[in-house]
Amino acid sequence: MNIEKQTAGAVTILTFAGEVDAAGEPSLVKEVDALIEGSLQLVFNFRDLTFINSSGLGYLLKTAKALKDQGGELVFSEPAKSFRHIVEVYDVGEVFHLYANDQAAIDHFGEAGGAG
Repeated sequence: MNIEKQTAGAVTILTFAGEVDAAGEPSLVKEVDALIEGSLQLVFNFRDLTFINSSGLGYLLKTAKALKDQGGELVFSEPAKSFRHIVEVYDVGEVFHLYANDQAAIDHFGEAGGAG
């Protein structure tokens, strides 16, 4: 797993390449948690995601809930087929906002009164 971090104003963008298996890679969870520490407006770009399993999805749900409890939000850009598939299988589409690209995801926060 390779993760690249960028910022756009108050928005933190993490681009993932490879596989997300939170149960199999506790170090991945620690790495992502460290990268997002203090961020309330997150975009996870999954264009290069090759695989995600249920434990990875569970981590995303936990992270989204924790952010929401703090007044923040996690959204996704360029969702790979593997991510769209697991979202459909587990019927959690209403939990996640999916955007075609990073700019559309960043604009979501501008409309919500976040970054600007």
